[in-house]
Amino acid sequence: MRFAIEACVPAQLAVALRAFGADVTLASGRPGMPDDEVLSGSVSRDRVLITSDKDFGELVFRDGKAAVGVVLIRFDIVFDVLADETAKRILALEGEGRGVFAVLERTSVRIRHMPG
Repeated sequence: MRFAIEACVPAQLAVALRAFGADVTLASGRPGMPDDEVLSGSVSRDRVLITSDKDFGELVFRDGKAAVGVVLIRFDIVFDVLADETAKRILALEGEGRGVFAVLERTSVRIRHMPG
């Protein structure tokens, strides 16, 4: 359960994942880091990237960039209870998100296996 959370994701999700025993770090090393560097950093640290930036889909599927896994959150996490629920949904993903590109909507999830 190793995740890197991008800066655009609310901090309460990191808190919730840690409460469930996940190892969570920040995905970017500096503000404004380009998305491809964020993605390659998560790969070098062997972490599933959690983001709300849909540009990562283009990096993985159009540009063929490597990824351990990506969880794209497509709703606002505005309450702690929603953060807890979202953390549980992430941890319940196939391989806890490894090897997949998962798109979490408020009431649904779409899973696409990573290329290669």
